[in-house]
Amino acid sequence: MNPLCIVFIILYLGVLISYFFSETSGNHKRRAINKIILASMFLVFGIVMYCLHYDFFSIHLIMLLAIIMAYVGDVWLLYSFTKGGISFIVSNILFFLYEWVLVGMNNVPFSRIWWFIPLFMLTWGTFLILTILKVLNFKTKTIPILSYVCSVSLHGTLGLALAAYFANTKMILFGFGLFLFMISDYFLMTHKFKCHKNWILRCNSGTYFVGLLLVVLSLMY
Repeated sequence: MNPLCIVFIILYLGVLISYFFSETSGNHKRRAINKIILASMFLVFGIVMYCLHYDFFSIHLIMLLAIIMAYVGDVWLLYSFTKGGISFIVSNILFFLYEWVLVGMNNVPFSRIWWFIPLFMLTWGTFLILTILKVLNFKTKTIPILSYVCSVSLHGTLGLALAAYFANTKMILFGFGLFLFMISDYFLMTHKFKCHKNWILRCNSGTYFVGLLLVVLSLMY
């Protein structure tokens, strides 16, 4: 790996550790600055790697747009849960679309990735059952939140299946990154609607930002 990339990873993780404290500090301005810097780091790195390794108007532009929408979601989420959620659901759909583009481009047999469906049903289905039982109570936002978690669970579970199928550095980084992205939202929903513990919020941030780091690192290959 390029030494500059190693330096970037170290700096990124340092800013992430800083965010673990600023997001629970109660100081919104401090949290916003820290989060925007962190999100801007994965965005800028992703754009640079994309421009260096891909033709700009290629099918892989779908992935870059998904990363950009995740960044927009990060910023909006600081000020509006609804607007941030809309940006993220667009990002989720784009990631899922890109995964199926990869399936088609590489003639991936469905018999090798089919197991993402029961994995999806296990994760999202458990979330649905907890919602029906009112363990998680979203009140008037039930349908939008179920839809959102469905979208992130689709690309997260399919990403894991693609990582297992290709078993190369690029797809392991990409697929496992999206799986961590998915896990982060389960932490987020638990924190926001059930258990307001700082460690849960930090797990949300840790899995999400490490997940996006892995995704943009995959653009190097």
